[in-house]
Amino acid sequence: MPAVQLATYDISGGLARSLSTQFLGVQIDLIPHTGVVVDGTEYFFGGGIQRMAHASFKANHGISPISLAEVGVTSKTSAEIFSWLLLLSLLPLLHPNPRITLSNWPSCS
Repeated sequence: MPAVQLATYDISGGLARSLSTQFLGVQIDLIPHTGVVVDGTEYFFGGGIQRMAHASFKANHGISPISLAEVGVTSKTSAEIFSWLLLLSLLPLLHPNPRITLSNWPSCS
C-alpha cells in the first residue's frame, strides 16, 4: 500500500520569520502551504485541486518542503484518488451551492 505524506512549504521563503515582528508586532515563523503526497504524486490546492509529480514541485514552484511527514498508508490506487478528486472538483457545477457535511461527503469507494 502506498505511503501518504504531508509536505509542508513556507511560501514566504523565510521572510515571514525575519520580517513579521517588524511589520506585525508578532513573530510568525512561516506562511504554510501543504500538499499530500501519495505514490510520488503531490496533490495540492492552487486555484483548484492540482496534482503533479512530487519531484517536479520544486522545479515548477521554486520551493522545497520544509518537512515531509508520514501520515499513514492508503489502499486506494492513483486512479481511484484522481476519480474522487475529479468528483469533488465537479461538485460546484453539479450543485450550485453545495453544503458538504460528514454525512454526504463523496466516497471514493
